[in-house]
Amino acid sequence: MSLASIAALEEARAARGMAAIADTSLPIAGGVATRGTPGSWVNTAVGLGLAGPVDPADVDRLIDFHASAGIEPRIELAATADPTLFQALSDRAFVLRSIEYVFARDLRDAQGFATPAPHPEGLTIEVLDKNDHDAARLHASVAMTGFVPEGVVLDDSILQAGIRTVLHPETISVLARIRGTPAGSAAMALGGRVAGLFGASVLPEFRRRGIQQALLAARLRFARELGASLATIGSRPDAGTERNVRRMGFFLAYAKPILVRPGQGLAPNL
Repeated sequence: MSLASIAALEEARAARGMAAIADTSLPIAGGVATRGTPGSWVNTAVGLGLAGPVDPADVDRLIDFHASAGIEPRIELAATADPTLFQALSDRAFVLRSIEYVFARDLRDAQGFATPAPHPEGLTIEVLDKNDHDAARLHASVAMTGFVPEGVVLDDSILQAGIRTVLHPETISVLARIRGTPAGSAAMALGGRVAGLFGASVLPEFRRRGIQQALLAARLRFARELGASLATIGSRPDAGTERNVRRMGFFLAYAKPILVRPGQGLAPNL
């Protein structure tokens, strides 16, 4: 499969998922812009520009969709998007905030999903029962602990977006415990042949014990058992996630510059 094909599949899956869990969504330029409360992690746009040239007016619509709600306009820009989107964003003063790598792994090979290091003693991994609301809240809160700046308290509106994510029909969430104590959580979204892995977080007191790798291996096994042929996962460059997935057979498929349009009074995505 070409890297452009991987990007098209993954970005389409991400766009569908974000539209399903955000408070409000706007189909735009072949992708979707989404928003929740100011500061929420769902305030972004994904999948734009992969179906061909983009009308600059669509970028204006994206800006208004976010800024009218007090949100800093933000787009996750796949490197394979049409150049007209790059130009329209540049003309409207979007700037680079960060870069995310998207890694992929073929699930059809015969290689197993053993982790490089043995699992820590007392580790168990359980799949979320979506009928248990308390368990869904626990999964979401553990996952989000690793994705907000230190000292930031998760307000309920942001946590609710996480709960909607783990309860979504395409999402499979797993929770790691050490001798019964919650230690980390992770999820994956099944979209056709693609299993998008995301949301892995290990609580500070349990880090550096191989729990993230164990969560990764468990999700890969589930994905293959459920018929997926490709797994994808995002990571900041040179982060722990990148090191873990490279050890388990993932390769770099494409990059995603994260562009924003700062403005006075506009809340950035946490």
